[in-house]
Order: sequence, then C-alpha cells, then structure tokens
Amino acid sequence: MSGFGQEALAGSLFAHWSDNFPLAVTTVYPGTQIDAAGQSEWLEIWINAWQRDPRRAAGKEQVDVSVTVHCFVERTLDKGRILELADAAKSTLEHQQVPVTDQSLSDPPVVGHLQLFETQTRTMTRRDRDAGRHGLQHVVLVTSGMATEV
Repeated sequence: MSGFGQEALAGSLFAHWSDNFPLAVTTVYPGTQIDAAGQSEWLEIWINAWQRDPRRAAGKEQVDVSVTVHCFVERTLDKGRILELADAAKSTLEHQQVPVTDQSLSDPPVVGHLQLFETQTRTMTRRDRDAGRHGLQHVVLVTSGMATEV
C-alpha cells in the first residue's frame, strides 16, 4: 500500500507528540533549529534508527524504529524539573499505538500503526567547573517500536 514510509511514520509520530505531550516546553524536531541561549529548557525528538524487516513479496511491511528524546534544563532551575520532563516524555511515548497517516493530506487514511514499547532513560548530565553558570541537566530517553503496514 502506498503512503507507508519514513515521511508518514515520522509525521505521525511527531503529530502524536505535539498533540499529547502535556507540558508547555519547546520541542525541536529534525530539520528545525532554536536559539538555545534563549531557552531555559527544551526537548529534542527524532527517529534515529529505521530497519525494514524481511518479508514475503505479498506480506505487510514492518519497520523497527528507535525514537530518541533529549531533555535539557538549565542547572539553575529546580533540580526536579528534568525528571518532570523525562516522566512526561516517557508517558507520551511508552506503550503507545500511533496510527500512521500521510500528514500532508486533510483527511488521510490510516496506512499503518506504530507500536511503541518500553523506554530506557539515561542521565547524561556531567559535573564540570563551569556548571553553575553554563551547565545543563541532560536526560536521554530511547523508545523502541515497530511500525506495521495495514
């Protein structure tokens, strides 16, 4: 079936994120830029792995994906804020089923489903001498998933 590809998967995932992430925080999507100097907190989301599973000629297409979210918060803010962002990101992605559609159409048909699985969370915050002035708290979440054509 046409329409089931990387553009539809990414567009559907990013629309799901935009519609369901519960906090008012700037999200940076692939291909966009922000002036980080003007932000005290932000998130970055992208799909960083695509692997098409082998299939029979007449079989439905399946794609394994890995979704990564980076959470950044200035160290000068409440220390619990980075955990609040990470928890909200995890609840927005983990164990969700996202319908895959062509986001460029006004009334797009569902061409697949993206099933997201467990989320792994890692802190990447580092201690350094200058952390009091310029440091960022940094947490990375990685969620695996499988998209299946309908």
